[in-house]
Amino acid sequence: MPDDLSRLTPPFADFAARLARGTPVAVLGHSDADGLAAGAILTVALRRAGHTVHADVTGKGEGAWSPAVADRLAALHPQAVFVADLGCRAEPVLPGVPTLFVDHHRPTGVPPGGVLVTGYGTDPTPTSGLLAWA
Repeated sequence: MPDDLSRLTPPFADFAARLARGTPVAVLGHSDADGLAAGAILTVALRRAGHTVHADVTGKGEGAWSPAVADRLAALHPQAVFVADLGCRAEPVLPGVPTLFVDHHRPTGVPPGGVLVTGYGTDPTPTSGLLAWA
């Protein structure tokens, strides 16, 4: 386990502090064990903090930037999106919607309005589920 995961909590806390109660947020997780764990942890934590959360999981062949995923997320009218274990790149998942990425993969960029919580580059690299728990 990495020595200090506490450095990851300020970006998450700052992002979450900007969220209004009563306006939905979306959690999108990868369909593998790590993505499901990270998505579930984020969903429970956000609900306990008083947020209305819509959770979704990618389907076979889908990624965070798939048109079908964007359509599903857009229909929720979320004030923010949390993306778990699906990577991070410079293009927005849902244009105009602030997005927090929790991911252990090598990022290729962060979109405007995006925040990345990652353990990439630490030894050992924590899973996305562990990052979400931290």
